Formats: sequence, C-alpha cells, structure tokens
Amino acid sequence: MICEFFDEALDYQENFLAAAYHRLGHQVVVITSTTKSVFDFTVEESGASLASGETRTETARIIRKPWRINLLHKLKVFGGLGDLLECERPDLVYFHDVMPDMLGALNYIRRNPRTRLIMDCHADRSNSGANLPSRLILHGVIRKAILDRARPYLSKIFPVVPASREFLKTWYRVRDDEMEILPLGVDLVPARAALARDGRARIRGALGIPDDGLAVFTGGKLGRLKRTEELFKAARDLNNPRLHVIVVGKVGGLGGGDAYPGVLQAAAQGVANLHFVGWQDRGGVYDHMAASDVAVFPASQSVLWQQSLGMGLPLVVAEVIPGIPEIQDVSYMNGLGAIDVLDGNGDVAAQIVAVLRGFLDDPQRLRQRRQASFATAATILDYDKVAVQTLRFNAA
Repeated sequence: MICEFFDEALDYQENFLAAAYHRLGHQVVVITSTTKSVFDFTVEESGASLASGETRTETARIIRKPWRINLLHKLKVFGGLGDLLECERPDLVYFHDVMPDMLGALNYIRRNPRTRLIMDCHADRSNSGANLPSRLILHGVIRKAILDRARPYLSKIFPVVPASREFLKTWYRVRDDEMEILPLGVDLVPARAALARDGRARIRGALGIPDDGLAVFTGGKLGRLKRTEELFKAARDLNNPRLHVIVVGKVGGLGGGDAYPGVLQAAAQGVANLHFVGWQDRGGVYDHMAASDVAVFPASQSVLWQQSLGMGLPLVVAEVIPGIPEIQDVSYMNGLGAIDVLDGNGDVAAQIVAVLRGFLDDPQRLRQRRQASFATAATILDYDKVAVQTLRFNAA
C-alpha cells in the first residue's frame, strides 16, 4: 500500500485494511511519508518529521521516505518507488488516491504483468476538490494526466463514497465500469473489545452522565465543513437535563479557517452537559463511543460515521453541505435504517432536536436502531469483508 500519510495510532482506512490483510494471511508493506502529525499533513506540514527507514507493527512493515518533491503540499513525490517494488516483489499494489509516484510504479507493473494494480479515491467537493482552481488544475489537468497513464494497468478504481465516484466521473472522466464503491468500514475487532471492557461505566462516571442520560457522540477534526455548531444549537434548544454531548476531537483541519473556533465557542455558550474531551487515541475514541447512545455529525463524511455504527450507535448525519453540489450519500449503508438523514439545506439544528427528542421519549426506538447499527456494521462495513473486496484482484 502506498499512501501519503500513515499513523499507526489512528483509526484510518489504511490501518484497518493493513490489519484485515494480516488477519487474512497476507504480508503487508506500507510505503508512506515521514510526516508525523495528521494536522501537519492536512494543514501545512510544518511540524516534526519521523525518521525515514523501516519499522514494524503487529500487522505491517512500514517504510517511510521523505518527499523528494513537495510542490505547495499539493503534488508530492517520494521517488525511487520502482526500485522499492523490485525489492518487495508484491502481488498487489494499492495506491491510496492518485499520486505522482504511480508513474514510477508503472514500469514495475509492465515488467511484472502478474502484479495487479488498484487504487482508491477519497477526493470530492468537500475536501481536496473544495475550490475551483483545485478542481480545474490539480484534479482536472495534473492528477488526471497521471491517472490517464495508469488507467490501462488498473484492475479497479475504488471510490470510498458515492461523492468520490461522481468526482472521478466529472473531473477525471472515469467510466462507471472502471469503478466500484469500497466503503469506509469499521474494524470490528477493537470495536467488540471496547464494548467488552468497562469504558462505558468508567467514562460516564467520570463525566457525570447518569444511567438514564442520553449521551450524544460527535467529533473529529472540527472545521467549518463539520458544522458541529448545529449540534450545539440543538442541544441548547432542546434543553433537556438528560441530554449530554461528548465531543472527541480538535478544532482545526480542512475547512476550518481562522474564524471557526470562535463560531464553535459562541455556539457552545449556554449548552448544558457539554463534554469536550479533546483529541483521543484509538482506545479513547472507542471508550467514549461505548459511553454514548447515539452519534450526530451535522455534515462532512468521516470514518467516525462508520465506527459509530460498528459501536452500535444510531447515526444522525446530513448528506448535503451548503454550497457543495455533491451529496455525502449514505444510502449504500442505510439499507437497514440505522441512519437518520438530515436536510443539510434546511434548519439542521431543528431536525437534530426532533431526532434526539424521539430517542429521549422512546427508549424502544433507540434499542431498535442500535440493533440496526450493529447489523449494518457486520454485513456491510466489516473491514474483513472490505479487504476481500480488493483481494479478489490479487494474483497470488
């Protein structure tokens, strides 16, 4: 797997896939950068770097390389990828998003036709394609030229959400028959472990959440596109002493802007039972999910959506981000009705109030939705199943 950023401590797709491949009996090598912090990666990459070279985790060998070329943090090249592949002799090469180093891998693929090449795509109008110059130049010209060279050798292109599929169709001119949704999933092994330990009682006790309280989970890299202020407004308007809001994350990252921390702080004024617990490691995230009853994300797709379902939390999301035409379509994982979909162009806070009031007034509804969340994770989002979806192209 080749990706621009990898942190073994975070619950990102690359980590979960590496663990799943390992469980399925494969040797996994991750080639990535020396960037240390996800916030440095998403904002400016000005922080400390990790050492280059090779390390090992329980599931993979990690080879870290500094950038040979880094153009405005938009186009980055390791270089020497062909030589690395010659040493590793992989059966399957998996690029996470379109990368210039794809061109370096093609010579190896041509010389070794049994090796299969696949890629996924996380880009859409809400993240790396958020502004017109990015869409027209970075994606529509530069990265498209790279992908055009690689497409004859790609066994499949995997957009991770429907919005990414539409982005590929619009700006890269990729055909439907070349693509297949590879859902962001959830690793059920740590999820089940978290549910089995005492996180719920411990966290609720530490935060003062009673047994009959309704704890709402939200979080992530809290920027403007997340619209977390809408949840705060809803909690203030609902004004129910049984309602508690747990916020795991940090203000910053994509779409934040200098003004957003003030917007979020202003929205939090007057909200009772608001617990901002800051950035958490993997165990902390899962423990705070275990302590919660429902997850609310007013906008902007996140892996936390899928993790919430894996932890049995009914999910409340808005598919529409105002000003962005592509929706964060969740229909592919809502066949069992585990998700309340809000109208992002409407009064989001009022809609959240209505959903939460329904859970507060009807515990049976909450129990039914919890069962639907567990079933959705087991049948659609389990990373072991997601990994198998890619491994069918493995020639080994």
